[in-house]
Amino acid sequence: MSCKPSHYRLYYNKTYRHSPEGSYCFSLRPDISLEIDKGELTRRYFFDAKYSNSAIPSSQDSPVAVYKNVNVVKMLSYLEAINNSEFAVIVYPGTKFVFYNKQFDEVDNRISMPELMTNFEGVGALPLSPGHDESNEQFRLFMKSFKNSLM
Repeated sequence: MSCKPSHYRLYYNKTYRHSPEGSYCFSLRPDISLEIDKGELTRRYFFDAKYSNSAIPSSQDSPVAVYKNVNVVKMLSYLEAINNSEFAVIVYPGTKFVFYNKQFDEVDNRISMPELMTNFEGVGALPLSPGHDESNEQFRLFMKSFKNSLM
């Protein structure tokens, strides 16, 4: 049985220092940190903006911009090193959504459509491009699914 969240805290550039309550190795500073108290435990969710040279075209014929793998790999450091982390995603000016769930199902752990999200433990790339309807819709669907998962 899961309990409903009791407190929400949103931080910009909060530093998680080397401590039992922060990072177990070195200081880390995600762009946006959302901390949610559920019972006795504080769950942490991270959004890291990657708007400077982060998206690369998927091909010369396609206007689709994709994330750089190295940016998603950095999210692994947040997820692993900061205590009680649930997910860490880059937010980038692209059009391709992907989320790598910690839990594998029968086939795969990669989710490419935000409306299919049911478990929010892992890392990913979340597109948000001003003026791009498809990108903005993916962002909206991800946030809606995430919000619903908290209830």
